[in-house]
Amino acid sequence: MLQESNRQDQEQQLLVMGSKLQLPQGGGALTGLEENLSVSQATGMLNMTVKLPLLENRHAFNPPIALHYSSANGNGILGMGWDLGLPAIFRKTDQRIPEYRDADESDTFVLTGQDDLVPCQKKDADGQWVEDTTSSQGLTVRRYRPRVEKDFFKIERVQSGIQTSWKVTSGTNTVTFYGLTEEGRIADPKDSRRIWKWLPQLSVDNLGNTMRFRYKKEQPDWPGQANRYLKQIQYGNAVPYDLDETHRYTPDLADDERYFFDIVLDYGDQDDADPGQSNPSGWPLRADSFTTFRPGFELRTERIVKRIVFFNRFKALSGDGPVIPVPVKSMDLTYRTFGCCHPATPCEADYLTAITESSWRRHPDGRLERRSLPGLTLAYANPEDTPSRSGVIQLDETSLVGGYLLCDYENEGVPGILTEKPEGLYYSANLGGGAFGQPEKVLAIPSVRGLGGRPLEIGVLDPGGRKFLISMNDGVPGFFEQDSDGLTLGFTPFKEVPRADP
Repeated sequence: MLQESNRQDQEQQLLVMGSKLQLPQGGGALTGLEENLSVSQATGMLNMTVKLPLLENRHAFNPPIALHYSSANGNGILGMGWDLGLPAIFRKTDQRIPEYRDADESDTFVLTGQDDLVPCQKKDADGQWVEDTTSSQGLTVRRYRPRVEKDFFKIERVQSGIQTSWKVTSGTNTVTFYGLTEEGRIADPKDSRRIWKWLPQLSVDNLGNTMRFRYKKEQPDWPGQANRYLKQIQYGNAVPYDLDETHRYTPDLADDERYFFDIVLDYGDQDDADPGQSNPSGWPLRADSFTTFRPGFELRTERIVKRIVFFNRFKALSGDGPVIPVPVKSMDLTYRTFGCCHPATPCEADYLTAITESSWRRHPDGRLERRSLPGLTLAYANPEDTPSRSGVIQLDETSLVGGYLLCDYENEGVPGILTEKPEGLYYSANLGGGAFGQPEKVLAIPSVRGLGGRPLEIGVLDPGGRKFLISMNDGVPGFFEQDSDGLTLGFTPFKEVPRADP
């Protein structure tokens, strides 16, 4: 009886409430580009990632590339601030030019996304620590690991005669080979042994999937002939790849391997209407070519990516003829070109301003049809010109003898005016726009008797940026230090002073 009563109450409530009208749900088939935007709270850098319309491979073994932007990046093959995120192994150049003395470990190697690489060591039979170096198949293999371990990669540098390559095994047992041939190495054109960067050429996982990277060399006898440009990525192999033990450091890079998916980077050397054909007008130069000498030789970038094209190699798309690569997707890249800007929007480099995704269709007669989605547009803040200092009086910048010194005494990033008066030194902070604050006493002038009357100078002697009064008297060179209360301490002579022959 209780159950019957509850059922009648529920029916009565439904009759009173009636049926609810459901609003339509969003989420149709049309979607925009997948982009992620973020700002670093620590540095203020703007970071953005635009995913590529990759064709999914088995076991999600897809190329590790996307369009990455960072306001801290320099110029590259995608214009100012953008790159593909392609991993590589290179010699560190932040602090000095590489020396290329690998036998002495003169340089520091870096794997993209990892910390500095340090050589591994192991204990020998006597319990002594020695280099973790082995010989295999006529090759010398030395192991490295990141200074800060996080992904537990097995990193090996392979020496074959005078040439070197790298083998990196990830924690998921995916093996990537870097710089197997000259095509995948950026080296000094005058000495191929001076290799600065090793580029990925083959990647293999533990399920037989492979990925092949191909690069295009610069024209011979061209100023930037040392550079290499990523041209093609092939993945989705038809036959499983077996990385046999006898060739574990020297895998086969045969060109007859069949792949289902191709990614081609168009630097303007592909036909616009048929991306599978070459452009008869050749390989165009970019307007903002740039050069770096950080590797110790000239490395010039003359090309810029105009389009990224995605091909399929399936019999169903090729018709009755042989299997050919057929374009199915593309991403067109539009730039604000250096030298062609409106005067109101000056630019000193090429800036990526639009990304447009297109789909392609091949008709039975071989004709290609392209249709595009609305593009993603990008705008940039223009660099501001440095304010003119024509109205600023030129003061003595080397010594306090003249009574004034342009000096960033408070480490604020802009120089103020340091003034010498009989009772001490006064500092006027830079307020911007040519204006300076009221002078405030910052330091008492010490007695310089016995120092030969040599003028005092302001300088930095410690990493903290503190300012010291320095006397470079030939007889007694040294400095005066200021304590935390602003009092000037006694004179401290330098322990050693470099001497330069006249």
